[in-house]
Amino acid sequence: MPARTEIALSDVIKYFEELQAALSSIPPQNLINYNETNVTDDPGAKQVVCHCGVKRIERKMHHSKTAISFMYSVAADGKFLSPMVFYKAQSCYSEWTEGGPAGTLYDTTPSGWFDSRCFYPWFSEVLLP
Repeated sequence: MPARTEIALSDVIKYFEELQAALSSIPPQNLINYNETNVTDDPGAKQVVCHCGVKRIERKMHHSKTAISFMYSVAADGKFLSPMVFYKAQSCYSEWTEGGPAGTLYDTTPSGWFDSRCFYPWFSEVLLP
């Protein structure tokens, strides 16, 4: 049986009360949540990205099965920070950086995922400012 099923409701309530007290002096703009996600052009995928309101989505079979990762973050005050985009490649071509949201950072990694080398530019150029 997982240990989390053995936690009493009073322990959960106490945790959130202590968390609220610990965070009470921190301004909401300094509380940042970040996440990485990955999208692929795999034709076997069950979900697609399209414009809202599209009545008919045609399945296109041209694909490379490549993936692109995105690091996105938002502050507790509701402000979205600039995203960071990662390609699985050796070099980031200028065409890959056109048309994105203002302030977006672009980089490449051998795996296409966020790694420790990418952390510093994300931290210093997106999070700290």
